[in-house]
Amino acid sequence: MITKIEINEKGTFLKAKLIIISLVVVSLLFSCSETTQFTRGDYESNQNAPLFGTSTIEVYIDAVKRIYSDDPGMNSGIGFIAFEVNTFKGITSDESDRFREFAEAENKQYVDGGIKELTENGKYDTETMGLKNGVLIRIDDIYVNDGDTLKFSISKFRASLAAIGMTLEYVKVKDEWELVEVSNQWIS
Repeated sequence: MITKIEINEKGTFLKAKLIIISLVVVSLLFSCSETTQFTRGDYESNQNAPLFGTSTIEVYIDAVKRIYSDDPGMNSGIGFIAFEVNTFKGITSDESDRFREFAEAENKQYVDGGIKELTENGKYDTETMGLKNGVLIRIDDIYVNDGDTLKFSISKFRASLAAIGMTLEYVKVKDEWELVEVSNQWIS
């Protein structure tokens, strides 16, 4: 016969187990979204927050390098890098040539266009919802672009279950751009 004390001990054990499982799940959820903040002191002491040139294109090129190097497995075996250039606001057509230079430096074909253009050119498969032999880099949202702060989300897409993104924030310090925050990193 089970006594009242034994039932309470089993109930307490189950409650403790449920609490531990809940804590593990919550900590996993929070660890999936990482924020890295830099300060001017970080830059001066250990170069964690590098300074860039005065042009907005320098910020975008830094962001492209970051997203391209993140999850290098997505870049394996690709033949082209597509840039949806019209999503990169505040640059001239001459400056957008820097994206071509980036692709060529990686020994990849440069393509200008989004999913619509890639579909029309036979580089996106609508059945598999993935790019054939390439990745697409684009700016998803620009949150702040006031001349002194530039905060935006950038993503790299290869297929519906092969995409990554992050939010980057840069500020101008003495007329040069400085990365101050990397946040909202995601992967699908």
